[in-house]
Amino acid sequence: MALNGQIECNDFLNSGKSKIRFLNYTVSSLPPPKYGNRKTILAIVSPEFLAYSEYKNTLELSFIYTFYGLNIDKFKKISFGPFQMQLEFIDQYLKLVDKGNFSDSVLKNYKETDFGILIDKLQTINQIDFQWEILKTFFEYNMIRMPKNFSDFEKLIVLIRIYNSGTAAPIKTKRIFSKIGCKDLSYEEWCFEILKWY
Repeated sequence: MALNGQIECNDFLNSGKSKIRFLNYTVSSLPPPKYGNRKTILAIVSPEFLAYSEYKNTLELSFIYTFYGLNIDKFKKISFGPFQMQLEFIDQYLKLVDKGNFSDSVLKNYKETDFGILIDKLQTINQIDFQWEILKTFFEYNMIRMPKNFSDFEKLIVLIRIYNSGTAAPIKTKRIFSKIGCKDLSYEEWCFEILKWY
């Protein structure tokens, strides 16, 4: 890597560490998980949060609104928000989440798939506090269904894979997480790299 590229990478890593400290601080003021700890749960989404930008998020939200308005199903699969969640994912876990921490009465009563409601509440579900509740539910729901003989480390790897690719199966060839161009690391590798920053 050229010296200039190394400087840019160092700047990115330093600013990334600040972003992770901000995320940790923000989430520490939110309701804690019932199972696991904040640091481990945040590790699952930390590469997405590191790559997050308000500009890209505005574009993602625009695509969701547009595709929904045009009745193109792709709107369900566009990742958005600080943890880059898809509406399909949010729908799945919103039906399971303990809604005691929600102030929005419509979301508190969400029990059946209704993408119209999610579109109407897109600005709310685009926030860290909401996505944190969904992430905790994802973690808790899947963690208790893991094989008993798995170590916590093995369970975390499976959760990272499910969150990132939708499957627990290991990927045969290394896929570089292209949203972070600083190092040639996979999503899973970035999760564990960032976990060291806490």
